[in-house]
Amino acid sequence: MGTEVKRTKRETTIVIVLKVGSQQEPTDMFAEMLGTQIKTFVERLYALGARKFLVNNIGPIGCTTSLRSPGSKACDEISNGHVKVYNQQLHEVLVNWLCCCGWLVGF
Repeated sequence: MGTEVKRTKRETTIVIVLKVGSQQEPTDMFAEMLGTQIKTFVERLYALGARKFLVNNIGPIGCTTSLRSPGSKACDEISNGHVKVYNQQLHEVLVNWLCCCGWLVGF
């Protein structure tokens, strides 16, 4: 009688939430720094064997109740502007990194 070896693939899901406090840096510089830190973090996870990633952008936080003026339904466009800069920087950093690695073609 032969022995059958059953190999199972173990998958682990890791969810990482970054909480960033108030910064004194200009929005563009801060957004680029965050994007670069996320890229570095993904590189480290890849080196440890991770192969599937979800890096999400930030939604329009200026439209949350806590950032709107009391009694107003208008969004805080300044906050939304900062988020837009961050999302653009994050996209640029990750696409450049993926293209350089040859993992993303024609994006």
